[in-house]
Amino acid sequence: MAEGSRRGLRRKVLRRLEGTFDLARLDWQRRVPPRRQEAILLGVGTAMVLYGVGFGLAWGGLRSGAIDEETLTRLSWLLIFPCSVVGVLTYLISANRREYRVARDVLEHMVEVEGHEGLLWRYGPLVEALGLEDETARRVLQASRAGDIARVEPEDYAKLVHRLHRALREEGNSLDPEAVRAWEALLRQGRSREGAEGG
Repeated sequence: MAEGSRRGLRRKVLRRLEGTFDLARLDWQRRVPPRRQEAILLGVGTAMVLYGVGFGLAWGGLRSGAIDEETLTRLSWLLIFPCSVVGVLTYLISANRREYRVARDVLEHMVEVEGHEGLLWRYGPLVEALGLEDETARRVLQASRAGDIARVEPEDYAKLVHRLHRALREEGNSLDPEAVRAWEALLRQGRSREGAEGG
């Protein structure tokens, strides 16, 4: 088969993929890291404020004569550990809560796209032909085929869709016509079942 027609196949699959999946919504890399930076700032800020309050109270105790300078020095060192622990816990809780919002949004999109019979698994021949198949990809495709997409981590699903999209966009990649025919047959199979259920 000519190289031009192979590129045409790749463009056809790429258009279908872009029309089916909301790639902006599934862009895990873009949506999560900025939120982690916010969580880091919140954790560091919490530790600093807590340490400042503790040191301020100890300083006030020194000024009023309740403690001496040696006790102030010990307290300033002793406050570092609990303040750091609280800062780290604040970071972890904040990061998980922020990531949870993105994961929930991706999961909602997964459920919308997958339906009862799954959709992403139909791209399996293309995933294999492009050399994207690994343990995570197999697990995601199996869950999609079983209609049990809730078993899949939203991050894994989103990353697989984007890996497939990136591989299709690369100019050097041409698709095997057999893989495209297998993909088309799987898509037709899904549409024919939907038509039979609707009629």
